[in-house]
Amino acid sequence: MWPGISTANGAQVQEWQWLGGSNQKWKLTDVGSGYWTLIPQHATGSCLDVNGFGTANGSKLQIWQTLQQRRPEMDNLPPPAAGITSSTRNAPPAVCLDVDGFGTGNGTKVQLWQDLGNDAQKWQFQKQ
Repeated sequence: MWPGISTANGAQVQEWQWLGGSNQKWKLTDVGSGYWTLIPQHATGSCLDVNGFGTANGSKLQIWQTLQQRRPEMDNLPPPAAGITSSTRNAPPAVCLDVDGFGTGNGTKVQLWQDLGNDAQKWQFQKQ
């Protein structure tokens, strides 16, 4: 989820309690060769993006009106948790989607971070 249910380019992706809105639903779309796009359902012309092609720990995850690709690497983790590692042309494969500082509160930012295999880097997918 992001502030004010924004559809603007650069809107920061955040953790938020489940409210069931389209701004909390993502569509995983296979674009071939092991790559996927994550499309927010309230802004279907956008997808998950790393600010400024960042690869460093703490790089901001945002939505942007381009086709950014991610490769989910879920085979090594037991269900229902799944780790998502970035496999973009710019980011090293050992970079994950991460919740800043193990935060659990509304508004905690989602960012890139080196793969540590901890709970802040495990994500659960539920079919809707």
